[in-house]
Amino acid sequence: MISVFPINYRQALALGTLLAAAAGCSVSEQRQEGGKFPVTSAVPAAPSQRQQLKAVRTFAKTTFQLAAVEEVRLAGVDIPAAANNSLPPSAPASELKAAASGTGAVPLHLRLRLEARNPNRDKVLLNQLEYLVLVDGREVATGSTDNMLEIEPRSTLSIPLTLDANVREALAAGLAPETLASALGTWNRPSARLRVHVRPTFQNATGRAFRTTDFEPIEVLVAGR
Repeated sequence: MISVFPINYRQALALGTLLAAAAGCSVSEQRQEGGKFPVTSAVPAAPSQRQQLKAVRTFAKTTFQLAAVEEVRLAGVDIPAAANNSLPPSAPASELKAAASGTGAVPLHLRLRLEARNPNRDKVLLNQLEYLVLVDGREVATGSTDNMLEIEPRSTLSIPLTLDANVREALAAGLAPETLASALGTWNRPSARLRVHVRPTFQNATGRAFRTTDFEPIEVLVAGR
């Protein structure tokens, strides 16, 4: 069983920045696609203090971005990307309101794509990535990856995420269905109301896992930037 050591992400980031500054070199990056990696059944040895500091330095500089919302379906209605903050014409407000006013589940299907950037000289093993999807600060969906991912040195890993959730609770808390649809359809606009937060669990070479203590908001690749 892998032991998990929580670390404060902001403190780790500050420490990683200071330690990495001495190395100070710049090279071109490569891109890679997410893959599956086997998990060893061997009991890992306890990491030395030097190994732990190296792990913190490497993990703290790994960054995440929301690169795309590739597919959205709310209450059976497909939500395309919109050019403004209004509800897309192909997502009739009447259909969404009817689904929200019923007594059954209000299903939300999302397919997202995140990018994880590792600027370090060492590879990063991403043991798990927990994520929250929020609109106007309200949680509408949550999930986590279940495959170990390897981010090569100085490369960017594309991570596809697919989640299905019941947003009945979020709508009952006051989030209007047309507001939710609009936020999902305009995720990459400067005035976007959609936010994704992540909490990664990293694994070092000894097999020990380090998880950040809090969910952190990630940057959105805004159109035109």
